[in-house]
Amino acid sequence: MSRLEKGERLSKLAVMEDLDSYYGCGDLLVREWRDARREVIKDKYRAFMDLEATAQIMWMFQLRVPGLLQTEDYARAVLSGLSGAQTTASNSEEVEEQVAARMGRQELLYRERRRTYASSWTRGLFGGPFLRRRCGRSSCPTSWTEGNGFGELVTEADKVLRFRLSYDRVRDAGLTPLESTAFIKRLLEECRP
Repeated sequence: MSRLEKGERLSKLAVMEDLDSYYGCGDLLVREWRDARREVIKDKYRAFMDLEATAQIMWMFQLRVPGLLQTEDYARAVLSGLSGAQTTASNSEEVEEQVAARMGRQELLYRERRRTYASSWTRGLFGGPFLRRRCGRSSCPTSWTEGNGFGELVTEADKVLRFRLSYDRVRDAGLTPLESTAFIKRLLEECRP
């Protein structure tokens, strides 16, 4: 409780609801908790972006087009909530700042040192990028995992490995690039009038 009172950690929503009820604050603590949670996720994601910039290899597993591959219009729709996704910005100026930041990150794709960039879409799993970066003589795996309203930077090697192995199984069950191309062509032909 002392860590919560000092602002060193966020509690669960149920605790904030109980405290609002106990102190008769309406929903003041719940609203403040939601704002603080958004800031924590942003700070964690900023830390991930710093790691992303130094990654040797990146694997992406997403339920939608990854930020690094989004067009400006797509990013604007996602960040403003027009796509039906959770709104991450509260006003158009903030959305434009986030779009500009996302577009700026795409320079990572054009670096000579970026060796591998693989994407795989999965269904029903939370996901995010996995990075392998150099830390002294070894590599340091890192993962960013997110869902609706949460995000977490994962640096514990055993947790990153578990994420990686589960996604490897899903990827291995998917179509090969040639099969994917044939499948997409067949769908396009079926949709033509």
